[in-house]
Amino acid sequence: MPRALGRNHAFGRIDIASAEGAVIAYVVRMIAQAKPISMPDDIRMRQMAKASSLRLPR
Repeated sequence: MPRALGRNHAFGRIDIASAEGAVIAYVVRMIAQAKPISMPDDIRMRQMAKASSLRLPR
């Protein structure tokens, strides 16, 4: 992140994005602990998580 913008400029957006990322990572981790998932499933889940996070309103 460019230093000229300052920390508060985009703080709200960064906060929302990191909260989404934390939730997605938590869900993926819980599913992974429940049962081992194969590599294609893991990639598909990551793509779905990425697509769903893009659809969420900012």
